[in-house]
Amino acid sequence: MDHPEDPERLSVTESLQASTIWLLEHGVNIDERPAAASAAALERLARIGAPADLLEFYRLQNGLPHWFILYGTWQFLTLEEALEYQQTKPHQEEPWNPAWLPLLTDNGGDYLVQDLMQGSLSLHRHTDGARLPVSPSLSAFLAHLVHDLHAGEYVFEDSEPTYTGTRTLGEDPAERFIRQYLDAEYRLWVQAHTDPDDRRFFEDAEHFERRYFGAELYTDISRPPGMDEERFTAFRSLLTAKQPRPLYGVYPDDTGWMAVLGSVDAGSTVRFELIRLRELGARLKIVSSYLTEFDGTFSYSGGEHVGEHLADPGPSERTG
Repeated sequence: MDHPEDPERLSVTESLQASTIWLLEHGVNIDERPAAASAAALERLARIGAPADLLEFYRLQNGLPHWFILYGTWQFLTLEEALEYQQTKPHQEEPWNPAWLPLLTDNGGDYLVQDLMQGSLSLHRHTDGARLPVSPSLSAFLAHLVHDLHAGEYVFEDSEPTYTGTRTLGEDPAERFIRQYLDAEYRLWVQAHTDPDDRRFFEDAEHFERRYFGAELYTDISRPPGMDEERFTAFRSLLTAKQPRPLYGVYPDDTGWMAVLGSVDAGSTVRFELIRLRELGARLKIVSSYLTEFDGTFSYSGGEHVGEHLADPGPSERTG
């Protein structure tokens, strides 16, 4: 199956359809999918004011197959299990909000819960009661799962899907976004130097910009169109001078976050670029870019905050 055009825009139904197709492609009998939750459980869920995406999910199927372990340790609860846990949990000692409904468990005491008032998903850690943000909604969480399936981050071992990616639920959403951006950026560099199809490359570059950048920001990744075979072979050799850019740090500020990135030049350890990012339409975007002055400061390059000059927000011991 082709990679979804924009996985974050998938509905719950579309995400479940996409995951079913992925399972079919790997020889899994779709009859193993759970049936819809019972009418009685769905009625209880509606009475407690469940978000629309949660109702949509359990009306379609009562969780995921028990053998489908997400992100290494996480397993979906059936609706009956989730409702029972919500009723019993507030009477235990750990801090608990009755508006939280557990959806996934790591079978070790931690739960991924949905806030029934806000719709957001967070990890509730039983050891210290910490609540760590995971996703703005269940539909967004499932869409990310579809993205990871089609990005090859799940492989089949012993007839069961195994997660081989690096995502850890509960990690900082800004850092996760930036690492995804840097991964996608390097893949686009590789494509620019190895894919002879101009149309496909430039379409993917436009999609990359829409996914990660706010207004007035564009990727530097490009290439001359219409190269013949000899020129393209020479251009391909330039890829050896590139590296995946390192992430040196993520720092919250008044408007969102700042991050310091390295250079794409192979072997460089320069803290080359500072970016600002914030939510635009409930999605993180890079909104400003600043390039190093090689003195611990960064000068405005594009996006918002025209003319701004910033000091490196990271440690004073900088490599160069």
